[in-house]
Amino acid sequence: MQFYTVKQVAETLKTNEETVRRWIRTGKLEAIQNSKKEGNLISADALNKFVKETPKYTETLLKSSFAFSAILGGLLGGVVAFLDKNKKKKVTPQDIERVIKKKIELHQNNIDKKTSTLKQLEKEIEEEKCELEKYKYALESLDLQEMAVEINKGEK
Repeated sequence: MQFYTVKQVAETLKTNEETVRRWIRTGKLEAIQNSKKEGNLISADALNKFVKETPKYTETLLKSSFAFSAILGGLLGGVVAFLDKNKKKKVTPQDIERVIKKKIELHQNNIDKKTSTLKQLEKEIEEEKCELEKYKYALESLDLQEMAVEINKGEK
């Protein structure tokens, strides 16, 4: 697992080292400290989690070498798989472009599916809210004693 120092995180997010230490102290950013001398170390996972929860830094991280390394790693894996699948020995710029376009298409499809699911869930939530309001209204406005009497009459 990849770890970063407070200084590296501060440089990457274009902020002060003391700001990063404050995030660690307040629990916003998870870190480990093996010794006082070595200082805090932040895992790549912890940094990614922090950035997801703090959108202000998302763009800064995306422009950093951290993100470039992650993208490059995923891209290399895709290119190697492409070479194997197509029984090629050398990669061309067009091959890399094809792999990148496939990745873009894959992620766009995932976003589209999730957006559709989200819209459906929002619709269902609205329907549930309507039902909830009906029952709240019934609880507040109906004479439950009278209703029980009427129901019991029908049972005889």
